[in-house]
Amino acid sequence: MVFRRTPWRFFVLLAVSLSSWLIVLVYIHAQHLQAHLVDEAVHVPQIQWFLQGKFVTHPWLAMIPGYHLLIAEIMWMLGLDSVYAMRVISAAFGLFAGYLFYCIRQTLGDSRAHWRAASFFFLPLLFPYYFLVYTDTLSLVLVLASLLAALKQRHLLALIAVAASMAVFQCHH
Repeated sequence: MVFRRTPWRFFVLLAVSLSSWLIVLVYIHAQHLQAHLVDEAVHVPQIQWFLQGKFVTHPWLAMIPGYHLLIAEIMWMLGLDSVYAMRVISAAFGLFAGYLFYCIRQTLGDSRAHWRAASFFFLPLLFPYYFLVYTDTLSLVLVLASLLAALKQRHLLALIAVAASMAVFQCHH
């Protein structure tokens, strides 16, 4: 019996197809889930306050409200105001994190950067946070952007990105 090697493009297509379906399923689930999950009970009201023009911080907020200002600004520009929209924006940051990781691996000369980026994107410790109104995903995007800029010798951009990451990161103490 002769086994043929399956072209890698088939696996990439399969991974893209499965992840697309997964995103659609999460999208449908998130649309119907209006309850705030854990830290969303603080993040969601803070963003809503900014959307309403109330520029005060929530008493339980344990960070600089950079994340909340950015999400509120994006939502204001797009004319959005739902928890669902906040989760979709967070998911977009998750996709961008995967893309940045791919770019970093490419910059380092990794011939299997697409596989490593897919593994990173679906990492069980990260993946669930992409669909929640949490600061972790945006902070990760900014840290990855800083690393990519540093690898490309764009040190000022790296400094700006890492400083911005500190403005959105929630310190757990």
